[in-house]
Amino acid sequence: MLYLYVKMKVESLVEISIIINIFLAIIIIGSFGIWVYLFFVLRRSFELSPKICSNDNLDLGGELISVIVPARNEEKYIKKCIQSLLDQNIKNYELLLVDDNSTDSTFNLMENFSKDPRVRIFKAGEKPSGWVGKNWPCYIGYQNSKGKYLMFTDADTIHSNRSVRDSLGTLIKEKLDVITAVPNLKYPNFIVKMVLPVLSVFMFSRYSPMRVNDPNVSIGYLFGSFFVITRECYESVGTHAIVKSEIVEDGALGKKLKEEGYKLKNVPR
Repeated sequence: MLYLYVKMKVESLVEISIIINIFLAIIIIGSFGIWVYLFFVLRRSFELSPKICSNDNLDLGGELISVIVPARNEEKYIKKCIQSLLDQNIKNYELLLVDDNSTDSTFNLMENFSKDPRVRIFKAGEKPSGWVGKNWPCYIGYQNSKGKYLMFTDADTIHSNRSVRDSLGTLIKEKLDVITAVPNLKYPNFIVKMVLPVLSVFMFSRYSPMRVNDPNVSIGYLFGSFFVITRECYESVGTHAIVKSEIVEDGALGKKLKEEGYKLKNVPR
């Protein structure tokens, strides 16, 4: 009887173990299937997405474009960012650098470029009540800008020398109100290299160019690291003041633009 009981107990444990293994296998296979699906959706989206025009003969209208760079504690990246923006193959632009109360050497590094006539440097000062994130320094940049077109980009970005010209040219040629580009990501350390691609797949799947550019889809999104917008559109939608309390301000601003019917285009870079 004891042998029979032990045998039955062992057989029950084996059965439970098999069931658990089958369940885990299903989860693993299902997860793999989801990743494969997301990969192909993302790939298809980028293949079908419009591209930024690259045409040196395209008439930009001679209008000034104001490039606005908010920066907070970006001493590791700010110098390369500024230099890449000063190396642009376009003449009629200004570069507005806005320090957002940095506690490192960001502002001092900005000042090294102050002799360039295209560069103007500002301190954002303390944020008014209700303002969060980089909304305030972006707004300060806008208030001091002179251009008919505004380009917002982050201080940890590095631009090709055609970045400003080609994005502005595409905006003008296609008669858009705003154009935003999906950034090429670089990973500063192993942890970010492991985590960020996972988040990126989900984010780019939901806010893919194919979905954002579809007028029948309500989803709108801007990549805060890079977007160009007409001054008229920016002011009409309410500037960054309309999303001043939003942490993910680029998503909120893009959503607002899409809801109000502005011509927004998301392109891979």
